Amino acid sequence: MKGERQVLDYLQDILYYAGAAIRFVEGFPSAEALEADERTLLAVVRALESAEIVAEAT
Repeated sequence: MKGERQVLDYLQDILYYAGAAIRFVEGFPSAEALEADERTLLAVVRALESAEIVAEAT
């Protein structure tokens, strides 16, 4: 069984999801281009929601 998670573990999770959101939008020339790509837009939203959920759980 894994040990109890520490604050640093949660912070690393938040950084991971925030970094994923940044990686997903790299290369998009504009917000409009991102809006037109529904799959990427939903992935970005999900990554940011995941970061928020982790933050709220700490």
